[in-house]
Parts: sequence; structure tokens; C-alpha cells
Amino acid sequence: MAIPVFLGYETVNGEARMEEHPALKRTDAEKAASVTPVNYAYPPGDVRRYGAVGDDSTDCTAAIQAAINQYGEDGGAEILFPEGIYHIVAGFTITHRIVMRGAGKFKSVIYAVGFGTDVEILNFAGSSGSGVIDNCVVEDLMFQSNNGAARAITATWVTKSRFIGVTFYGLYRGYVGDHAFLNKFEGVSTFDIAQQSWLLQDECNNCHWDTCEGRSTSSHGFEVSGNCAGLSFSCYNGEGILDNTKAALYLAPATGKRIIGLSVRGSYFEQIAGHAIQCNGADTDSVMGLTVQGNQFFGGAVNFAANFTSPTGNAVYAINLKKVTGWDISDNVFIDWATSAFLRDGTEVNGRCWNNTTCAVGSASAVAALTSSSNLFSASVDVQNNFAGRKVQYMSSIPTTGSYTAGDLVRKIGGYSIDANNMVLTGWGRITTGSSHTVGTDWARLYASHNTPAT
Repeated sequence: MAIPVFLGYETVNGEARMEEHPALKRTDAEKAASVTPVNYAYPPGDVRRYGAVGDDSTDCTAAIQAAINQYGEDGGAEILFPEGIYHIVAGFTITHRIVMRGAGKFKSVIYAVGFGTDVEILNFAGSSGSGVIDNCVVEDLMFQSNNGAARAITATWVTKSRFIGVTFYGLYRGYVGDHAFLNKFEGVSTFDIAQQSWLLQDECNNCHWDTCEGRSTSSHGFEVSGNCAGLSFSCYNGEGILDNTKAALYLAPATGKRIIGLSVRGSYFEQIAGHAIQCNGADTDSVMGLTVQGNQFFGGAVNFAANFTSPTGNAVYAINLKKVTGWDISDNVFIDWATSAFLRDGTEVNGRCWNNTTCAVGSASAVAALTSSSNLFSASVDVQNNFAGRKVQYMSSIPTTGSYTAGDLVRKIGGYSIDANNMVLTGWGRITTGSSHTVGTDWARLYASHNTPAT
């Protein structure tokens, strides 16, 4: 039975009586959930009301579960985590809308102790139809593990929800979504994540990441493995990928799956041992409608020793294009990539590569080319005005004298013509470094398709 808290007096029929503060009574939501507070000094929803102590020692599992329970399907008080480190020994399964707020991503910590590998702290376990969980909020909380084994969040059939100012730290995985759509992630930070900071499985559609991060010590930072559409990233920071076989953003839908419509804008990729962005789906046209605009890709291959203790390889290519169609990669800057900006295999079709720049900084001795001599884009790719950190000239034909560096460009002037394949010759890209001038050996013809879309 709850112990009432008396804060003053009231007069009833001329008789003075003790007054119980109404805000500190057992709420209807608590009664409905069979939750009895243990400390009425705290308001409804505050995890301390149910016995939690954020002292980096006390087991708060039961108290947090009670706070979750009182936020029932018909509503309840928001779940509040004041500043502190709250130990838990088991995760929480959520089947209805909740709102969880902390005092700040480094101030309020849910600390998983002794979890098994990849066991989630929060498991949003929705289902199709009436079982969809929507309009949840998780804000200003840190999820941490004492043994690097826990997963922060699983979201299944979750929609129209927001994850704001959250931190994933010292975990096996960060967020895993499956049929989780129309969700927004803002200011989510990741540190010391072994596997993916983000893993999207099927039908994670129309989701947006704004000022978020993705890191991994032994896997991809962000991976998409199933059917997904309408994904967007702005001011995203992909960094700290230590394995040269992994990517900061890995787009690899399985057989029969497809990613349609993914954009990365105004973002920054740095300290990458493998690729910054890798398209590696199982089927032809596994990725459709890829837009990468206005980003900086900083490989930092020559400076790994200063940034990491023991990276397993060097940054070689920034973007790996494979089985992708309908793409636009424009207005990006590629810095310190050991080989060239792009790795492709001829399955990247109907694309546009415009206004990209490659350069070197720090102790780098050379500027990587946009592509290497054995790595040229297919004829259906519109390649225009890309600067390789070298000179760009305008001429009616390839030069016959002078020394050029791989990556230099000559833009064609004096009129265009359409060939038998409906292609227009727009210029020539330098393949080799030196003073010889043979088309196909030293210079590659650059074409644009006369068809719309390109075929």
C-alpha cells in the first residue's frame, strides 16, 4: 500500500486536516499496471520513484521495468532518467508506445552488466497490423555495456519514432531495424562499437539520419542488407572503420532484395581503412537511385599510424560501385585515397559523375586519380568536369605535346556529334603520367549519353 506524503493542511467543515499532495499519489496508470512506487518523493515516471539508484552500482532492472510498465498502451508518465549510471542485468521488451528521456547523452547511462553477445537493451517488439509501435521517443540517453557484448536497440515494426541525442558506447551493435520505417535519428553518437553501429534489414523505409555517426572496430559502420527505400543522410559522420575489408556505408541487399532511393549529402567520412561507400548487392541493379552530393571523403591512408593503434589496411578506394543504376555522385571532395576515388566493375550504369575533386594533404606525396586506367566508367555514365587535383584544359582534340599527370582532363570544344551508339564525346581523361599521347593508352575518351535516361 502506498504511503501518502502530507505537505500541509486543509479545512473541511471547519476542521483542519492533513493534505496529501495529489501529484504524489499512486497514479491510475500505475494502478492499471500493478506498479507500486517505493519512493513518493519523485514524480510519476521518474525511475527513482520505483527504486532505481544511478550510483553505478545498484541493480535497477526491476525499477526501470516498473517505469516502462506504467507507461501502458493508454498512456502514462514519461520515463525519466535523471543524471546517473543505472545498472541493468537484463534487457526490456517493449510492445507499445513509450517516451524515454535522460538528462544528456553522457549524463544518463543505461549500463548493461553481463549481457550475452548481441542481446539488446531495448527490444521494440512490434508486429504488423495493429501491433505496430509508433510515435516513440528515446532522447538524451547513453547505452553502454561492461563487456562489449550488448546491443543497444532492436526496432521491429516501429514507425514514426524519434531517437534524439542518444549515444551507443562500448557495445557489440548499436541499432538493428526490421520493418522500422518513417523514423528519424538526430544527433546519435557511436563509440567503440564492434559490429555495425547501424544495421537495416527489410523494409526500413523513409528513414532519416541527421548529424549522426557510424563507427566499427571490426565490421561496417552502417549496413543495409534487405529491401529498403527512401533513406537519407545529412551531416552524417562515417569514421573509425579499422578493417580494410569493411565500409563506412555498406549497401549490400541479399538475393531478391533491393535498395531504392538513398541519398548522402553534406556528410564527412574520415579515418577509413576500407571503402567509405560500398555497393555490393547480390543481384543486378541491387542499388537504384543512389545520390551522393557535397560530401568530403578523407581516407587518411598515409597517416593511419597517428590515428589508429593497429589498422588492418589502408584506404584504397573511396567509393566502390557495383550493380548500381540511376546514380548521381557530384560535387564531392576525395582526400588522401591511396589508389583512386572510385572502384567499379562495369555494372555501374546510367550514372552521373560530375564536379568531383581529388587532392592530397599532409604528408601525402601524390594525388589519386578519379579512376585508374583499368577502372574506367562504362559508356552509360556521364562524366563531366571532374578535377583530379591537376589541370583541366579545353581543346578540340587530345594534346600532342607536353607532360600530363594521371587524372588530368581535357574538355572537348568546337562542337559535338552523336555517334552510332547515341553517345557524345565530351573530352578525354588522362590515364598515364608522362609525355606520350595515344588514345586508349594515355588518354581515355569520355562520353555522355544522348538518351535520357542513359542506356
